[in-house]
Amino acid sequence: WPRAQKEVEMRQADILIGPFHTPEREAWLDFSREHFYVDQMWLFRPVPDDGRMPEESSISTIGVPLGWAVGGDLDKRPGIRLETVRTVDLALNLVLSGRLDAVAAHARAVARYHADHPDIRLLPVGRPLSVQRSYMGFSKLFAGTLERRLFEAAYESLLTDSLYGEILARNKPFPEMRTEVATRGHRFPPTP
Repeated sequence: WPRAQKEVEMRQADILIGPFHTPEREAWLDFSREHFYVDQMWLFRPVPDDGRMPEESSISTIGVPLGWAVGGDLDKRPGIRLETVRTVDLALNLVLSGRLDAVAAHARAVARYHADHPDIRLLPVGRPLSVQRSYMGFSKLFAGTLERRLFEAAYESLLTDSLYGEILARNKPFPEMRTEVATRGHRFPPTP
């Protein structure tokens, strides 16, 4: 993911699929008009043997996958140390081994990890860190081209097609997740 971002930033590639919109990325990306899914970013921890999740206040070391925009101002929280980790899977392995207290991630990544490790249970802790919308990102050079306009028209057509619904259904969250992605128009319920 970091390499793909750098390739678009350096104009070695034209399109980045799935970046969340951030002010930093806006400097080198032009985003599609429409997003194609919504993610809530959470802190994830393994479920202890006794089944009782520790309080969020017990977290001091958080793994953040390299290149991810997670929100939540984690770097401003007192007593928190952030560890940049190459991949979300590596971060989840580190939290399971006790080397990290939590991992900042979205449920799709954790659901994929669960599919490969069905004996492991990871659940979100506390409140969502942020709600992120995923877009198509275009290099600034590609942004003004006819190809980009054609791509964007085809992309927006896909979003109204039944295939899009099938893609979302294949990427639904794991059963324990409370309010994760469903459709582009999804509204998250108010957090209590």
